[in-house]
Amino acid sequence: MRYIGGKSLLLNNIQSVIDTYTDNNIDTITDLFSGSGVVGANMKHNGYGVVSNDFLYFSFAMSRGTTGINTQPTFNALKKHSILNPIEYLNTLKIEDTNFNIDKCFIYQNYSPNVSCERMYFQNDNALKIDIIRLQIEQWKNDNLLTDDE
Repeated sequence: MRYIGGKSLLLNNIQSVIDTYTDNNIDTITDLFSGSGVVGANMKHNGYGVVSNDFLYFSFAMSRGTTGINTQPTFNALKKHSILNPIEYLNTLKIEDTNFNIDKCFIYQNYSPNVSCERMYFQNDNALKIDIIRLQIEQWKNDNLLTDDE
């Protein structure tokens, strides 16, 4: 994700400074003001341990997903409910397959052209897809079928 203050264009410079001014015995990098977490993710990719810090919850969530999770999620609780591939399941999910009420679909109601909204940020089908995936994940989480990392 790119935003003002993002450091993605500086990654080579940052690595160059580390290589130039250290004795190469560095195991861990601290990413203060981590923002999107691009520096921490790059450092992890280059073999460093990473400690990230930022005030925003968004930054915590991004860094947790890119640098904090070190093993592939297993989705064991979902497998016990015959959902062997959660991504495939979500990709094929339709509102008719759920008990979700279209009136509770926030993105559909507020960001797509429909009877109650003139905005055209998303097409109706795409907005509805976003909502049912979000609602399904939230339901799984509330039913304790997902771990924090999943």
